[in-house]
Amino acid sequence: MQMTLHIDDGVMAPLKREAERQGHTMLELLEVALRPLLRSNRRRKKIVALQTFCGGNIPVDISDLEAVYHPTEAAR
Repeated sequence: MQMTLHIDDGVMAPLKREAERQGHTMLELLEVALRPLLRSNRRRKKIVALQTFCGGNIPVDISDLEAVYHPTEAAR
């Protein structure tokens, strides 16, 4: 597939130098750099919202560190 990319000069110049240094094309370097990024996005899981649990008779919101460490003061 062909695509036109507009790459900032501050990225393009080092990319070109690195491609020449390694004896590869800029496209090859871009593909190598993008593959781990795209692979890692597939493995990401949704972050589960924190829930409030009852710690005895005092409800404690575990997303509130002050309430976790001092539940009796936070309940007031």
